[in-house]
This record gives sequence, structure tokens and C-alpha cells, in this order.
Amino acid sequence: MQDKTLIKIALAWSLLGLFILMLIAAYSEPKTIKISEMEQNVGKTAVIFGHVERAKYGKTSFVELSDNTGNTTAVIFDNPQNKTKAGDYIGIKGKIQTYMGNLEIIADEIRCVKC
Repeated sequence: MQDKTLIKIALAWSLLGLFILMLIAAYSEPKTIKISEMEQNVGKTAVIFGHVERAKYGKTSFVELSDNTGNTTAVIFDNPQNKTKAGDYIGIKGKIQTYMGNLEIIADEIRCVKC
């Protein structure tokens, strides 16, 4: 084969691979779990929906979240754009971790469902 033909084939496969990766990234969403399922998902990224019980905002913000299976704390390390208040129903996407024996979610994204 000629060099130009090989370059065209390689370029076509590269573009196809990039397109497939973009599709996977666009449609892969972390699993939605209940607060009671956090222990089985430590170290994983997940989405948790619940009602805000309390929220304290500062350099590091803390949102206490509850659903019908339990309660947990969401930790936000950057100042969130929308500050939720008690009674709001939100979804938090983040990594589940244990800190000083307590389960918490380190928030990457907060979605207001009913605020």
C-alpha cells in the first residue's frame, strides 16, 4: 500500500475512536443511589437525591442531606453558584468517602430539583 492510503486509514480510525469516546463520555452517568447504599459505594462516584436539612456555606461548605433511608453530609470545596436552603430537594453528584468514621459525599455538582 502507498503511504497516503495508510495515512488516510489511520486518520479515519483515529477520528472514529475519538467519536466513540465522546459518545461514551456524553452518555455515561454515575449510578443514582440512596443514602443507605453509600457504604457499599465508598470510593465510587454516585448521585444522591434528598432534602436539605441544613446548609452552612463558606470556603468549605456543608449540606446535610436526607432521604427516606437516612442522612449524610455533602462537602463542597468551592463556593457553589446556587446556595440551597432547608427544605430544598436536590441531587448531588460526587465521590462517596468516609471521614472520621462518617460517610459523606464530596460534591462535584449540585442540581436543584425543587427549590
